[in-house]
Amino acid sequence: MKRRVSVFLAAGLTSVLVLIGLFGSRTAQAVINPAGVSNDLVVGIVGQHELGIMSIGGTRVVCIDESGGSFGHVAAPSYLPAPMVMERWDAAYALQRWLGTSNELEAAALYQILGVEMGMNSNPLEVTRAWNGLLTWSSLSALAGVRASMLDEIARNAGPYDDPDLRLVISDGIGRAGAVDGVGLLSAAGFWQPGFTAVLTLFNEDDPSAPSPAVFDANGSETLTVTTVVGLINGLAWHAVGNGPLKVRVDIAGVPQFINLYPQPAAGQQRTVANAAPGTLTFRDPNNVPARNSFVPSVATTVASALSMPGLEVADRWVASGGEPDSTQSGVAELFGPFAVQPTASTPPGASVGSVPVTVSYDASGEASGITPSITLADDAAVGFYTWRISLDASGDNEAVVSEFGVVEETVLVADPRIGTQVSSQQALPGDTISDTATVSGLVDRLPDGTEVSATVEGTLVSAAALIGQDGNPTCVGVDWSQATHVLDVPSMPVTADGAIPDLGVFTVPEDSPRVCYSYGETLRLTPSDGTPPLVVSHDPGAVEQTSLIWNPGARIRSGVPGSAGGVGWPGLWMAAGVAVLGGLAVWRGPKAVRLFRSSL
Repeated sequence: MKRRVSVFLAAGLTSVLVLIGLFGSRTAQAVINPAGVSNDLVVGIVGQHELGIMSIGGTRVVCIDESGGSFGHVAAPSYLPAPMVMERWDAAYALQRWLGTSNELEAAALYQILGVEMGMNSNPLEVTRAWNGLLTWSSLSALAGVRASMLDEIARNAGPYDDPDLRLVISDGIGRAGAVDGVGLLSAAGFWQPGFTAVLTLFNEDDPSAPSPAVFDANGSETLTVTTVVGLINGLAWHAVGNGPLKVRVDIAGVPQFINLYPQPAAGQQRTVANAAPGTLTFRDPNNVPARNSFVPSVATTVASALSMPGLEVADRWVASGGEPDSTQSGVAELFGPFAVQPTASTPPGASVGSVPVTVSYDASGEASGITPSITLADDAAVGFYTWRISLDASGDNEAVVSEFGVVEETVLVADPRIGTQVSSQQALPGDTISDTATVSGLVDRLPDGTEVSATVEGTLVSAAALIGQDGNPTCVGVDWSQATHVLDVPSMPVTADGAIPDLGVFTVPEDSPRVCYSYGETLRLTPSDGTPPLVVSHDPGAVEQTSLIWNPGARIRSGVPGSAGGVGWPGLWMAAGVAVLGGLAVWRGPKAVRLFRSSL
């Protein structure tokens, strides 16, 4: 039997609870035994003061007010009031580890560690004095070693704790299967903590309340329970049962994190501490992975050109992602319109203008892109907004998908710009001045996305030799304008509104001009500021309304009376004297030079 160690108390300290520890014994005596203080389950060593663990109402506690301290508490607590719960990693570990010990040396060392090393006792100097007194006893020579071992264990294993490498991985590169790696628990000092229960949970990051898109292979459940080991646990396999951003968390229970601090139940009675309910720590992989049981592609489109006009071709660029790698999916691209304003997702599409087939071939990453075949707008297509929508049918593991309707990027504005011209005079003589008036309509100032559109008019004046008509008079009808001679350019000028633009390409006919036709050609250009190809509408030279016939002096003339036979002359000539025959009508002008002209071509 081990020797009982005890000392006598000084008479002045009779109010101090004294615990008498028996090595290897559960029996103890108390000089003072207040109500509620049991004589069993009391472990420790009595020196000048008690150092150890006591039981109050069946709850083991450690006193933290050594007699003579600043609190002035000398009596043991008569009961345990409601505790204050505190996060205290080192003390929580020590209490959870040793508060239930039956070893008197460990109980005494716990008292000293909490009171002095962790600074929880209100009179640490008295605790130290009592502790040093115990160390002088030869029968307690192992006490210092027990304390040192306990301090080392606390330093190595107390929190705060961390799971250093929890992560989700995809094993097939697609998202149908993967694993959870890096499950483990490290102490604050970086030592592995085995034996803790870890519950892993797979969940949908977008909607944690929804069913998980993946389950563990081991049990077919969203959750899996493992026990921590010395090191990391890897390869906890999962497989997809749905689609969504998959995330993992691990809840590790039983962690020493909190302590109960019991206030003094009455004046003069000591405070005590015990371990509180263990904590549960939660760790998450900050990233997610896409779990895919089937593939739900997304399709976005952007028009090849956001500006078009009746009679032109329109097409749509598309980008698809999230498809089954190396698979093919087919569908159609439809064009809807016109709409008076930019349509939205809630706008009824109405009947489609036309549709073209689309085939999507996904690469190894499930990505694809392309451009639709073109749809030619009718020559009488109404102006307005036209928008694309792509629909892909389900195939293989790819689910059916429809692109969003009414997106600005997939909308083309169909305009109908027009330009007409009118020459200032459809016939003129050498020395006259001619010009052109252009009339524009159908201007637009912005694309569907708000990009500004500028309008300009530019042109040219060309000339070609006049022909002789069936009536023997010169004419511009039937002239081959492909062989025309360039005369001048009409400089580009900005246009801001529909309407007429006068005095374009002002030109003075040379005095020595031959019999010739002049004709204007004008071009209206709508140019978006973002580089979208412009719309160009031209009114080429040669139309009657933009052509002027120039009369020349190279006519045959004959003196005589009006109506005399054989007298033939060309209109539009300069004469010094005599008779000019103009369309069978002889006109006398006298010696002064005059101009003669016809009233029409």
